[in-house]
Amino acid sequence: MKYIINGIRYNNEKAIINITVEQPNLDIVNDKVAENFENEEIGYDILINEEKVKLIKGIFYKTIQKELENNNLKYFKETLDLTYIKIGESWGLEIENKDKFFDIFISKLKQEQ
Repeated sequence: MKYIINGIRYNNEKAIINITVEQPNLDIVNDKVAENFENEEIGYDILINEEKVKLIKGIFYKTIQKELENNNLKYFKETLDLTYIKIGESWGLEIENKDKFFDIFISKLKQEQ
């Protein structure tokens, strides 16, 4: 994921940060991971041992890495305002912004480049 800070508007108790966020669309990874699980005959047991956990993590890592190296990978891009409010001496993300902000991290951006 990469981001650009386009601008910051600030007053004593509030800061609005306009950012553009761009991240790869890894939706295709879900299908490929499931396919690799089948190829490795992992199965979908309820009980998972430590060896199986390592194998699963390896499959996820290799699949994601391969997709990130793909030149045809599509990216999501969105510009949004994040509002931070001052609470005592600290700053925190305003509640209304949290859903939008966290959607970025789970690939729910609406605009595709």
